Amino acid sequence: MTKNPLISVIIPIYNVEKYIHQCLDSVINQSYKNLEIILVDDGSIDKCPEICDEYAKKDKRIIIIHQENKGLSSARNTGLKYASGSYIAFVDSDDWLALNCYEKVLNHAIKTNAEITGYDIFEVYGNTIKVRSHTPNENAVIYTSQHYDLLFSLWPLVWSKLYKKSFLDKYQIYFPDGLIYEDVPFVVACYARNATMTFINDHLHYYRMSRVGSLSHKGNPKTSQIFDVMEFIKNDLKGIGKFGETYPSLVHHSASTILWLFELTPKNLRYQFYKKMQKHFKFYSKIAPHKMKEHLQFTILNEIINMNFIQYVLYQKLKKIFSIEASASRKQLICRIFGIKFKLHLKN
Repeated sequence: MTKNPLISVIIPIYNVEKYIHQCLDSVINQSYKNLEIILVDDGSIDKCPEICDEYAKKDKRIIIIHQENKGLSSARNTGLKYASGSYIAFVDSDDWLALNCYEKVLNHAIKTNAEITGYDIFEVYGNTIKVRSHTPNENAVIYTSQHYDLLFSLWPLVWSKLYKKSFLDKYQIYFPDGLIYEDVPFVVACYARNATMTFINDHLHYYRMSRVGSLSHKGNPKTSQIFDVMEFIKNDLKGIGKFGETYPSLVHHSASTILWLFELTPKNLRYQFYKKMQKHFKFYSKIAPHKMKEHLQFTILNEIINMNFIQYVLYQKLKKIFSIEASASRKQLICRIFGIKFKLHLKN
């Protein structure tokens, strides 16, 4: 590998004219200059195509692909087909980077010779930036298939990592066309191929959370695609003979994600989502009962398995009015009535 390897930065773009300048400025002004910047305009109907063309006139490192709208997975796959760098990076077009991001990450990637190098992120909520840890403290190189529980406890983010292109090419790892939540199957596919991986704990990526129009915004009518994603992952793992050793470690993260998406689902679609969620959790309880019992929300998971939709909704409403539970010491009963908490001491 050359001393200054080329990094292909893939940026899928769709109707983000409000944010795209900040994103592109943070990439073209990186302290590490040997970049191939691939902009995939996925059929934007705002000013993004014109903005991309203007940037390309000013910076010869930029490659623009205009395509009809096919979704984020397709846009990223298009970028992968055009990429010629030794390393691959992804940036979503409403996010932005610290200006030393690729310099820091690449130095660590070269030093460790890891196939995947992860780095930490800032969470951006409007004008508020939160600093929390999303990476393990361990900076040594690990084999991903030996650390599933650790890796699946982290957010499965595609764009907070630098990948060796040779690794992605070797196993032909791409995004599933036509599905959202495509980060999960891509990351799981990498981990299941036993990549060598390392992390740096620097916060280098600014992640814009819950933007209106983003997939994580409440009211998304496509939340049930998570079940198609999990089916895709199951079939991929079975295809490489890794289902038994890998899928159970996914239970904790995926169960939490499914519960979260249920709350984001429009009310008129929740019944259909609930039926799929119930079927999914029953499957989990068969293949990994210990993982289900270890889940912090096991009580809720068990309620979903054993209640129909109407029972569950009514029960959740009732719990908001009145609930009772034992304290951790088992010496008190904690009662809540209309949000007011009472403690009842138990006699020995």
